[in-house]
Amino acid sequence: VFGRGGEEIETLIEEGIDFEVVPGVTSAIAAPSYAGIPVTHRDCCSSVHVITAHKRGDMVGDGVDYAAIARAGGTLVFLMGVAEVPRIQRGLLDAGMSSDTPVALIESGTTARQRRIDATLGSMLERAESQSVGSPAIVLVGEVAGLHFEWRDKLPLFGKRVVVTRARAQASRLTQQLREWGAEVLEAPAFAIQALDSPAIESALRNLSSYRYVAFTSPNGVDALFVALQKHAIDVRALHACRIASIGPGTSEALAQRGLIADLQPDVYDAAHLGRAIAASCEAGDRVLALRAQEASPDLPAALKAAHVALDDVAVYRADMGVAHAELVRAWVSEGPVIAALGSARCAQAFADAIDGLDTSRVTAACIGRQTAEAAKNAGLTDIVVAKKATIDDLVACIAGGR
Repeated sequence: VFGRGGEEIETLIEEGIDFEVVPGVTSAIAAPSYAGIPVTHRDCCSSVHVITAHKRGDMVGDGVDYAAIARAGGTLVFLMGVAEVPRIQRGLLDAGMSSDTPVALIESGTTARQRRIDATLGSMLERAESQSVGSPAIVLVGEVAGLHFEWRDKLPLFGKRVVVTRARAQASRLTQQLREWGAEVLEAPAFAIQALDSPAIESALRNLSSYRYVAFTSPNGVDALFVALQKHAIDVRALHACRIASIGPGTSEALAQRGLIADLQPDVYDAAHLGRAIAASCEAGDRVLALRAQEASPDLPAALKAAHVALDDVAVYRADMGVAHAELVRAWVSEGPVIAALGSARCAQAFADAIDGLDTSRVTAACIGRQTAEAAKNAGLTDIVVAKKATIDDLVACIAGGR
């Protein structure tokens, strides 16, 4: 609405360019809804009128028939109206609308920075100036502006901006839960996952029956395993003789989605505890295969070596580092405050690199474990909170409680 979509379509037709129209929800409806205002209500009004307060540069006069819209008696929603508050106020008052008519100024609607400033038609200019209301904002005039059906500001993460640094394929559940709790979320993966292929991978997969355990330290390893099985035409039933070890619930869930149930999962979800748990379940002569990242934690091999358990540590994927949408991340941090959801030590370092030179005091690093927290600290982040357990649910709870 008032977005010049029609003009753009006309140009596309003239140029013979195919197009698709994807309907959205206009800010005239969405922003009031997020601020707890229904634009119509049986007890107040039965119509809503959307008016642009921003006139075209070559337009003579105001362009708004205030007398007509005042007589309409419904809810008035002015888009692009912040700079025109004096003109809107004067026009409606001159048209005979009561100075006691409720008004709501809604700034940055539907975002974490949303503000609702309540006023009356008589006080709206003073309120807009005293509260320094800025664009983008809408001006809503009518009886419904006196309603307060708040819902979003009661969510535990209302008003929070969270940068999610997990790989895109893994981010969806975390992002969904954060948004359901009221956060504004920016997905900015700190790395892209690339499955690897090598003679070592093929050899390990063709000799799976020789291993007591196959160990996974992330869902990425699970995905990479199935890429390699398909590439080398090896049936998944080759795993029948192996016990499967998983570092934690997320990896166990990824295995279960593939029809594999983890036989072992440590009480503490990190590589050291996984290694010790595997070692405690092994006998003399047992061998373990770990399918992990190219640059993985040394804690798993160290724990197995200390217990004299033979390990074939095979890299099945690599993480190409570099935060996506880095400029937008930097803009968020510059505006502050921001919570960074960090799922690994490498995510912590990549995020810190992406915001190098900015004020890190505006960032809360929400870390999935102690190793990640230590990496965040070493990277120069100072406001750090740590999830009780290395799970998505605990990380979300940590984000909600950490601020």
